[in-house]
Amino acid sequence: MADSSDLALEYGPPLPDVAQYHRISRALKTDAEGRMLRVAVLSSCTMGFLEPFLRVELRRLGVPAELFFGGFGEIESLVLDPASALHRYQPDLVVVALRPEDMFPDLVARIGSEDGHEFAGALTSVIDRVRGLLQSIAAQARWTTLVANFAVPEPAAFGLGDASVHGSRSALVAQANHQLHATVCETPGAFVWDYAGLVRAQGSDRWRDDRLWFLGRIPVAGTHHPAMAQHLARTIRAAMYPMAKVLVLDLDNTLWGGVLGDDGIHGIKMGDDYPGNVFKALQRQVLALRDRGVLLAISSKNDEALVREAFAVHPDLLLRWSDFAAHQVGWGPKSTGIAAMAHALGFGLDAVVFLDDNPVERAEVRQHVPAVKVIEFEAWGSLHRALAACPWFDQLATSAEDRQRATLYANERQRQTLATTHQSVDDYLASLEMTAVVATTTPVERARVAQLIGKTNQFNLTLRRYPEATLAGWIDDSPDHRIAHMRLADRFGDHGIIAAAVLTRAAKRAVIDVFVMSCRVMNRQAELAFLAFLVELARDWGCDELTGEFVSGPRNQIVEDWYRSVGFAPLDASEAGVARWHLPLSESTLAWPAVIARNGQWS
Repeated sequence: MADSSDLALEYGPPLPDVAQYHRISRALKTDAEGRMLRVAVLSSCTMGFLEPFLRVELRRLGVPAELFFGGFGEIESLVLDPASALHRYQPDLVVVALRPEDMFPDLVARIGSEDGHEFAGALTSVIDRVRGLLQSIAAQARWTTLVANFAVPEPAAFGLGDASVHGSRSALVAQANHQLHATVCETPGAFVWDYAGLVRAQGSDRWRDDRLWFLGRIPVAGTHHPAMAQHLARTIRAAMYPMAKVLVLDLDNTLWGGVLGDDGIHGIKMGDDYPGNVFKALQRQVLALRDRGVLLAISSKNDEALVREAFAVHPDLLLRWSDFAAHQVGWGPKSTGIAAMAHALGFGLDAVVFLDDNPVERAEVRQHVPAVKVIEFEAWGSLHRALAACPWFDQLATSAEDRQRATLYANERQRQTLATTHQSVDDYLASLEMTAVVATTTPVERARVAQLIGKTNQFNLTLRRYPEATLAGWIDDSPDHRIAHMRLADRFGDHGIIAAAVLTRAAKRAVIDVFVMSCRVMNRQAELAFLAFLVELARDWGCDELTGEFVSGPRNQIVEDWYRSVGFAPLDASEAGVARWHLPLSESTLAWPAVIARNGQWS
């Protein structure tokens, strides 16, 4: 398959050749192997035209996918009927696109009353329809769902004056999108696909080709099919997979203009005038990523003392040395430094994104640490635009833990400094003054627990990933499932929710279906405290045995023998890559660790 292995399948701007999408899509269908993400698209208009474009754009993001397109107007019949083709397909994710202009063409085209209440009523009815669909999905299948928001219909009823008129289409659509967002947020595992933003970015006046619309109810001009597919593919990936965790930045001619060693601290270009404002724009964008929980790191061939001084004294640098969670400043290969920083931060290389102006450095990193995502940008314009176009930091929800991540890692450096002042591990752990709260999970913590299960790779015993919608169903109405979590704090700050588990019950046996913990708190006995809580839950269930299994993956070998280390005995029913363990509860002597104070109770 020549096409699917060439550079066309590396992420970048939409491919210029539409025929290439069709060739690569056919090849991908023929050579499909392994687990495929199952995506269904339901709409009030024809959307099947997206199939080859969406398949290719998902693959360019590293997401092999199968696709299902329902006929326009068949949405309820497919969702509500458990015997429908949609349910037989068993999708992982469903896209729902309801356009008011498809359902109420007369109201959209005409002016109506002065306050536009007829059109507002039509929008409300569409939102009510969405709410009903989401409730049905949550009750029956609990798929992850993306709901398209509303673009302003074109042409505007009031023409150029539409934005100035009371009851105008643009004003009413803006209000409806706020209502739609609130409706979608009510449903676990449901997110908004910003279709309106896509149309606005591409240009609404040329978004539609009348020939395609009148002949086949295709709402999008052919020139926009690749961009639409890429936008939807990025949204799908953000809904199903965690974002990258670390942005590694070069300094010279990347974070600032010029070469520090040659130009000196006050000779580098950084300020409010060109060209310094180009680099200042990038720094603002980098700080915005840090606010969302992305950790920053430096990889620069430079003199570290001079770099530290520049961050300390240059008046126009928005970033400071302390904003970076890791630093590799020296003269060695950047690939080696990046690998070392990823290891120190506790992330795999696939969680790292690298931005450097030098194509030679980018090539070196690509060659020696190919899992790192390297941003290419010559064809995309300026550095800050390249970073904005990067899909690896896309996310559809941000938790409190995300926003605090940079602070958490800064606190961790203080803990590591403290560790060097104690002669024994027990003394060090006691000096941390740790406090834990363990509890069964409620809707308040559900999103963070789902995020932790979805993104944890190292301390992850079974590698099972459950979307928030599935966890919501178990929390609400499954007597044989219990979701549990643990919060941890110490003298340096609050770690937030750092561990999560899913327990299932089969007769008198409790099974640890999921056990994950943040690598930031490994080796502090938090895992023992959380396991002690799971033993309590199993006993409360009336069980006399607790079982678990280890499923081998590329990054969880550090916990391969964990069950043995905490007193579980091996079971004979193991297979390649899977080891099963059990703990008779009558024989368990597992106790809550003395170095962690327990505050709160399970329910």
